[in-house]
Amino acid sequence: MGLLLRLRLHSFLQPQTSPSSHARREVITLAWPIAVALLGDTAMGLVDTALVGGLGANALGGVGVATVLTWLNYAIVFGVMRGVKVCSAHALGESKGEHGLHYARAGATLALLAGAAIFALARDVSWALHALHVDPAMIPYARSFMAARTTLAPLTCLLSALVQWRQGVGDSQTPMRITLSGNVLNAALAWTLIHGHFGMPRLGVAGAGYATAIAEGINALRLAALWIDAWRRRAPDPD
Repeated sequence: MGLLLRLRLHSFLQPQTSPSSHARREVITLAWPIAVALLGDTAMGLVDTALVGGLGANALGGVGVATVLTWLNYAIVFGVMRGVKVCSAHALGESKGEHGLHYARAGATLALLAGAAIFALARDVSWALHALHVDPAMIPYARSFMAARTTLAPLTCLLSALVQWRQGVGDSQTPMRITLSGNVLNAALAWTLIHGHFGMPRLGVAGAGYATAIAEGINALRLAALWIDAWRRRAPDPD
C-alpha cells in the first residue's frame, strides 16, 4: 500500500507534457528566430533613415517615398516566395526533405527573373514620382536612392527564396544569424558611403541604398552557398 501511494505521488509530481504544450514549444522554437529576422529587416530601413536624416528634410522625404515604392515591388516577389516555404515543409513532412532543394531552385529561378525586372524598372522612376505628385525637391533624392537600393535586386529576391527554403525545412536560426550580421554590415557601409569616410566617395542618399543592396546581396550568396552544399550532398536522383 505504501509503495502504491509513493508511485502515485511520484506520478503526480512529475511534469506532464501534453501534445498541446509540446506543439507550443515547437512553434515558439521555430518562430522566434523568424520574428527576430523580420525585426532585423526593419532595422536596416531605420538605420538608413537615421543616417540620411542628417542630409536634410528633402533627402529624408525622398528616401521615405523611394522605400515605399521599393517595397511595393519587392512585396509581390516576397509573397510568391512563400510558396517555397510551404512546398519545402510539405516535402519534409512526407520524409522527402531533399525535394525542398528542388523547390528552392525553382523559387531561385523565379526570384532572379523578377529581380531583373525590378532592376530594369527602377533605373529611373521619375515618371512614377511625378505621377504621384511627389514634391519636386524630393524627386532627385528618391530617384537616386531607389536606383541604388535595387542595384542588386536579383540577389535581394534570391535571398527571399532561400530564406523561405531554410525556414520551410525547419532551420529558422541560420537565416536569422545571417540577417543580423547583414545589419551590422549595412550600418557600417551606409555610414561610410553616405558621408564618404575612409577615402570612399561621398554618395549621399545613394550610399544608403548601395549599402543595403550590398548587405542583402552578401546574405543571399551565403545562403546560396548552403544550398549548393546541400545539393551536392543530396542522394542521387533515380534514373
